[in-house]
Amino acid sequence: MNTLSFESKFKLGDKAYYTEFGPAMDKVACPVCKGTGDVTIVGYDRELTCPNCYGDGKVTKHRNIVKEVEIVEITVGITNGYPGTRPGTYLTYSWYLEEHNTTSYRNEDDLYTTREDAQVEADRLNLEHTIRDPII
Repeated sequence: MNTLSFESKFKLGDKAYYTEFGPAMDKVACPVCKGTGDVTIVGYDRELTCPNCYGDGKVTKHRNIVKEVEIVEITVGITNGYPGTRPGTYLTYSWYLEEHNTTSYRNEDDLYTTREDAQVEADRLNLEHTIRDPII
């Protein structure tokens, strides 16, 4: 029988940190219609309701925030490289979300050992989001 061994970033009971969208912040002007609620398609001489804000002219602004969790389960997975994945093995870490009465999980690459490292990633994602779409 073959034995697999893995280097694990976390152990059961360890604290880990990840990023996720935080609660809604403010309503801001829609970047598609610039707050008018309407758009005009080039070559089509009439205004249409904006498909992004549905005519409201505003969208809700969100930001990535850092969450702290306690690892309660470690799962080893093996994939053969089906579409969208790399072949190989991976580790998944799970924790209990009391506010949702459920268990959640992330792959090792999406978890951080310190709050500071997770905050760097949240800041990067927020900046990337701002560069791509300066309003939201």
